[in-house]
Parts: sequence; structure tokens; C-alpha cells
Amino acid sequence: MQREQLHTLLFGFSQSGEADRLLAEPRLRLSTLGQVSVTHYRAYQIRPDGRIKSGIDLDCSDDKAAIAAAKRLVGEYAVELWQDCRMVAQLEAVVNGAGSRK
Repeated sequence: MQREQLHTLLFGFSQSGEADRLLAEPRLRLSTLGQVSVTHYRAYQIRPDGRIKSGIDLDCSDDKAAIAAAKRLVGEYAVELWQDCRMVAQLEAVVNGAGSRK
């Protein structure tokens, strides 16, 4: 088996620029409920010092639905919403009237 064929078998794409093309395209999945296409997003909760606290996978129909889901994660930490290598939204942490974090 040639190296190119092995790479395609193991990783699902050849080495000849295919990886760049795949990374640029949204990943579409089929939902088990009704076979609807959805896009994969990842929401990161960001600590006040800028480090990532956690990451949450989201499968949503579009950016609008993903932003709505990410807004539910906002609280003490800010949230960054990403779809592959594209930042979709930055949502600020909720702070109380005294200026400190809840």
C-alpha cells in the first residue's frame, strides 16, 4: 500500500492539500432525531485571566442557534464560541452592580 493510500485510509483525506480544504469547510453531521444537518461548534468558558476553564461541544443548525446556546453558558465566565477555526461570538461574563464577578 502506498503512503498516500495509507494516509487516506487512516485520516480520511490525502496529503495533497485536502486537509486544508476540509478544515475550511463546516463539519456537518446528521442528527439522530429527524436526520437534520447540523454544524459542530465549541464554546469555551474563559477565566478572567484569559485562560480556558472548559470547552463544551455544541451541535446546532446555524450560528444563531449556536449563539443562543452559548448565551446559556455565560455566567461567572466569559464565553467564546467557535466553529472549527472561525470565531463566531465573544460573550462577556455577567458581573453584579459592584463590579465583581458573581
